[in-house]
Amino acid sequence: MNFLKNYKVLIVDDDATTRLAHNLLIKKLGALEVFEASSVDQALEELDSNSFNLVISDYIMPGKSGLDLYKSMILKDIHTPFAMVTANSDSDAVKEMIELGISAILVKPITKEMLLSRLAKII
Repeated sequence: MNFLKNYKVLIVDDDATTRLAHNLLIKKLGALEVFEASSVDQALEELDSNSFNLVISDYIMPGKSGLDLYKSMILKDIHTPFAMVTANSDSDAVKEMIELGISAILVKPITKEMLLSRLAKII
């Protein structure tokens, strides 16, 4: 499938197994390149040196959260479509994500169908 044909995607998650699973799924959707970051600071370094068509970030990570990453991107004037992955469907957290303008919210476990339907709305 070539849904993400020619896309450069950044996956941000502190869990290596989750990054690998997301990487494989994104590649199956046809992404040109998939980059990985294990922390918000590492993601910001990648964003400073590369341009991406899509960022997919975990919400809860040690230190800084996916929301911290998104807020930093706004401050740096980086307007890349952003998908937040969360195991937490807590209404307050989701409400904050929506208020901040998060492009897509993906509740774990992520399926190919879920990813396709959410990303189709933002890319």
